[in-house]
Amino acid sequence: MLFSYQDGHYKGMINEKGQVVVKPEYHELSYKSFEGYALGYKSGKWQYISDTGAIAHEYQAMEMDVFRDGMAYINVYGLTGFIDKEFNLVIRPKYGGFIHSFFQEGLARVGTPNTNDQKFGFVNKEGKVIVPLKYEYVGNFHKGLAVVTINRRDGAINREGELVILPAFQLINDFNEGYAMYKYNDSWGIIKNTGEQMTGPIFEDFDWLYLHTKFSEGYVILCKGGKFSFVDFYGNNPLDFQYEDAEAFHNGYAAVKQNGKWAFIDKTFSQITDFCFEEVGLFNERLAPVKIDGKWGYIDETGCMQIKPIYENAYEFENGIANTLFLKRDGYISRTGEEVYRARVAIK
Repeated sequence: MLFSYQDGHYKGMINEKGQVVVKPEYHELSYKSFEGYALGYKSGKWQYISDTGAIAHEYQAMEMDVFRDGMAYINVYGLTGFIDKEFNLVIRPKYGGFIHSFFQEGLARVGTPNTNDQKFGFVNKEGKVIVPLKYEYVGNFHKGLAVVTINRRDGAINREGELVILPAFQLINDFNEGYAMYKYNDSWGIIKNTGEQMTGPIFEDFDWLYLHTKFSEGYVILCKGGKFSFVDFYGNNPLDFQYEDAEAFHNGYAAVKQNGKWAFIDKTFSQITDFCFEEVGLFNERLAPVKIDGKWGYIDETGCMQIKPIYENAYEFENGIANTLFLKRDGYISRTGEEVYRARVAIK
């Protein structure tokens, strides 16, 4: 796998050992390689770069995206198509709708090319329309189910296009972990992907914007009166609304905010840190980036600082390394805090 870095004005890529595989000569680069290829842009062309650093193929297009589920999005003159991993144009650009559409569970969302009264459906990897382009909106498939809008009401279909949940709701958020929030008569409830309502529309007067979050590790974040809390699949709210802000559970931990400072809680809702951080990231590979006194470091799952806060910016660990900014120079460190790679030229 390759990871991008910035050296002055340009971007290159290293491998997990810190060896430069792609020289810093790109204006844009995906932050890592996906399914064996990174995507870069220079001299008016998009280039797919293999994990060995070789240029596998290049295109002149308005926009492109990384590979997901073996396919990649391409946009030509505002129309969407897809290429496969042999760089064949399997689905020519003829669809409108979703910017950076992608395949998930073997299907991709596409829309009619007209912008007036646009309709949406799904195609498979051969370009065959599996779900007709007749819906006002479609969400991505999750475990064989996708939210659709018919006559301004939301329901859900299976992969054959059959209605599993009748379009009776003002809104259904995308399903995750088999559950979603729904809106009915201006109140909110929780629905299972079988159509079973786990709660009635019991949540009233909520800040609607935050109800667009998905369930994560058994909980969804709700906001009421500017205060945040966590609600499970059955509508239980063990904490009431006490936080100024909150982030979803990830690898067993969630960040919560009080009095302008962040802390972490575990799945028992016990604090593992004090409210002392100015900003936080996610726990990944048992470490999380945190900002304290204007600098970023890393804590472990007990809340202890494992890598001193000396960085201007820091991101989550992946494959044993993490992207950090030190003295305005981009680079990567190991889980012990050792330098893996550091760019020579500062970011301007």
